[in-house]
Amino acid sequence: MELEKQASKIRQGFVSLPGSRDRANGPVIIINIGQWNLHSKDKLDSDKNVLQYEELVSLLGYLAQIPEDEARAQGFTVLIDGRKAPLKYLRRVLRACQQALYLMIRHVVIIQPERFFEQQKFNFELLKEAYEFKTSMTSVHRLTKYIDVAQLPEALGGTFRYNANVWVDLRKRYENFIVKVNNWLQTTKRLENSNISDSMLSAGGDIVKKVATNSAVDLYKMGNDLLDDLLPVDATTLKSGNSDWNDAAKKIEQLLKQLKEAEEFSCQENKNAEQHKTASAKLIEDYSQGVNNLLFWICGAGEKWLLTLHEIGDSADDARQLVKEHLELEIKSKELMDQVDELNDMANTLLTEFPDESDSVESNKMQLNKIVKVFCYRIQRQKRISLQSVLFHEKLNDFSRTTDVLLESLCTEVKAENSDDVEAEKYTMERKAEKMENIYHDVVDTGISFIDELCVDESNSVGRAIARDYSAAVVHIRSKMHETRDRRRRCQDLLDVRRLKLQQLLQLYTCENDGEQATCCFANLMHKSATRWIEELYETLINDYSEIECNGIEMGIFQEDRAKLEETARSTYEYGKQLCQVALVLRRSLRMEVQPQLTLNQKLENIWGKFCRALSESESNINIAIAFYTTANEVNHKLDDLNEKLIGRNMDVNRRPLAYMINMEKNRLGGDMRELRHIAAVLTKQFDSKNYRNKYIGEQKSAVPQHIQLQLEEIEEKFHNLNINISKVMNCHEPKANSPTEPDVLSTSNFSVDNKRKLHTNGSDSHNDNALNNVVQENNSDKDIPSHLDADTDSPTLPVTLLSEAR
Repeated sequence: MELEKQASKIRQGFVSLPGSRDRANGPVIIINIGQWNLHSKDKLDSDKNVLQYEELVSLLGYLAQIPEDEARAQGFTVLIDGRKAPLKYLRRVLRACQQALYLMIRHVVIIQPERFFEQQKFNFELLKEAYEFKTSMTSVHRLTKYIDVAQLPEALGGTFRYNANVWVDLRKRYENFIVKVNNWLQTTKRLENSNISDSMLSAGGDIVKKVATNSAVDLYKMGNDLLDDLLPVDATTLKSGNSDWNDAAKKIEQLLKQLKEAEEFSCQENKNAEQHKTASAKLIEDYSQGVNNLLFWICGAGEKWLLTLHEIGDSADDARQLVKEHLELEIKSKELMDQVDELNDMANTLLTEFPDESDSVESNKMQLNKIVKVFCYRIQRQKRISLQSVLFHEKLNDFSRTTDVLLESLCTEVKAENSDDVEAEKYTMERKAEKMENIYHDVVDTGISFIDELCVDESNSVGRAIARDYSAAVVHIRSKMHETRDRRRRCQDLLDVRRLKLQQLLQLYTCENDGEQATCCFANLMHKSATRWIEELYETLINDYSEIECNGIEMGIFQEDRAKLEETARSTYEYGKQLCQVALVLRRSLRMEVQPQLTLNQKLENIWGKFCRALSESESNINIAIAFYTTANEVNHKLDDLNEKLIGRNMDVNRRPLAYMINMEKNRLGGDMRELRHIAAVLTKQFDSKNYRNKYIGEQKSAVPQHIQLQLEEIEEKFHNLNINISKVMNCHEPKANSPTEPDVLSTSNFSVDNKRKLHTNGSDSHNDNALNNVVQENNSDKDIPSHLDADTDSPTLPVTLLSEAR
């Protein structure tokens, strides 16, 4: 304590705070420098009795804290007794006051020395230092000017009583009381805030209560005794006019009041603690009862209710009814969770307010949460099983509906008139089959997962294993899956039969379509083959008309084209015939009407017959054309050779051999000419009849007869020129009177010219055949016509070996 350090200096009277007040009601501090034993001969004693600057500052600071705030606000009046004080000590005191009190000093009054010289030095010192506070020098008799005589100590001529030893003892008792009361109040408050007193009381004793009560009684007695000493009632003790004691007494009374209130509050707290303890016991009891009731229902009625819901239902409707029952149980479980939340909130409150009961409350809380969690999980699992049963039966129903639709479509007749209808029917069937397979696999997967879920081991709410009998449910699921497999197998068998039938129908319509195309192909070939090779031959001659001979390469090309055409036609006919046979077999196997296929077979045979006749006619026309061009080529060569011989013949040659040779050659050429004219007439008639038929079907007329006529006219012209050259040669070697053969030559020449005119006139006339027959009869006098040529025949035919015979 600070008082222990300053007590000796205060007792010696160096500095005092008697408790008096100045005229402004400010506290008065008296510094008696005369008490410092300044004139001791022993320097050590002198220094010992003199307050050092630091000690003086510390003492002044302590005394300045004693008055109340209101008094200190008025400012301190420092009364310095300097009557016997040296100047240096006075200067030290003034500096210490300025350091310790500073702004709290209102006035410093110095009792001046009795000597005049000392007074002047003090005045000069005050003027020189210029302290921050007001200073005044006065004598002892004039102190009443600043302080009332009742507030001056007796040593300074006043009536205010002050005893340093008594002051120190009272101050010490006061400070000790203040410290004890504050400590008691703080301890009581700390115990209340930390609930230590309640825990100790609940632990089994009234020790703390008893100690607290005894301490309060002792402090209350100490405070009353101190009040009696601070406020005496008789005149022999300190008067009650001491302002500091009065302030201290007020503070003591306040502390005693607080002490009493604290004691009463402590008693009330103890009473409340007892009531709280009773209420807490009731709350804990209610919590335990709520937990026990909830656990009793879960392990009793709730467990029985859950165990009754172990079926899965035989149909989707039964399963949906089970789902409804599980939903009711789920609603009950939600109510249980709400109750558990309320009990958990109650448990948290108990754990906060009653830590001593934390073990039992925490154990009950954990047990309750665990059991309710397991029970709710079992409810959710049982609900999933019922929902899975609904899903399984709904998939079974979907599979039944899908297979019913599929079987109905498979058991009806196929209504397909062509291959497109068959493809559409096949596509629809495959989509239905694919849908059936997808639903079947879903049923199987759902059934397997359902059985696995039913076979999972289960424990009750307290952790004991439960043997749930799902054997009937497993048997039901497996029987349904077996029925599903059998139904799928029947559908697959019917699907295979329908696929085979659709494949046969597709083959049938494909064969019929191919046969129809083959028939159309024969019709197109028959339509084109009659004029194809003649037109190609005509185009070849038009492009190169100066070279009219038909060589072997061109004949080979014509023969190869005809052979390829015939081979293609024959292979097409064979393929169509096979298709018709296959289609007939398919129609019979499918039990369909066979008359359309027989009609198609007859149509194919008719087209093939027409094509064969057209091919034969085309072959005949080609052979006749080849014979004409071959004969024309040979006649041209013979005419050219004979003309060269006539031009290059020597004039001295004997007439008879020359005439005989010329006559022989001319007769041969005449026969060739008659044969060539007959072939040309036949070709012209053939093409005239062809053009006559084409006129009705709108086709283009052939230009081949005109070319034949031009080539025949060219040969006739050469033959006419040959006769003229023969006449000239014969006239040069023999006189006109001796020329018996001249008329023959001229007649032949005239005959050729007449024939030429007739051919030009009648080449495109309808009487062409009669003119040709007349010409042939007139020229058959010297040479017979070959037996295979018949001028009167409408449709002459020439064998393939006509070329070799003409040569």
